[in-house]
Amino acid sequence: MSSDIPASVEELPPGPVRPAFTAADGRAATVVFLLIAACGAPMALLWYLFAPTTEVQVTAESVDMLDPSQEPYFSSDMAFLVAAFAVAAVVTPTVWWFARRWRGPAMLVALAGGLLSCYLIAWKLGELFNPSDERVSELIQQTADGGTTSWMVIELRLPGLMLIPVLLSVIAYLLCAAWSRDPDLYPRDTRITN
Repeated sequence: MSSDIPASVEELPPGPVRPAFTAADGRAATVVFLLIAACGAPMALLWYLFAPTTEVQVTAESVDMLDPSQEPYFSSDMAFLVAAFAVAAVVTPTVWWFARRWRGPAMLVALAGGLLSCYLIAWKLGELFNPSDERVSELIQQTADGGTTSWMVIELRLPGLMLIPVLLSVIAYLLCAAWSRDPDLYPRDTRITN
């Protein structure tokens, strides 16, 4: 009976090999990319909720910030970064777990590209919350000369910040792959069987 047991692992018959990339992987990666990119709209709203406000001086010609420092703009950048990390913290484990059938390079590219697209969309949509030229003119007309009012600052002056959560998300995905219990990254219920 013991003679039926292979002497080493090398003697075990090779199992079926899953292709490195299939059409299903491409379709799944495209869907994941689009879903993550669509998160840009709620992220813009999240940025708006975290956006700082500052006091401005309203004159007959313009609206000027009372704070001469760059702190409001720095706070706006940090609010964007907080929202970006929040999205990445939700998206990365979700993709790893729920898209486990299609794990691999295509999904990693979809994750990184989707997050970057999400942040670009959030950036452009979020800045739409800034007062329009018509709103500025209306504010000048309604506020007496020398009056002050609160002003929301939604502006990204350091767009390179959006690369930080993308990079960390990619690293987290790769770490999950490195410590995966399955050598081929695919759970047992998704492997090809004879």
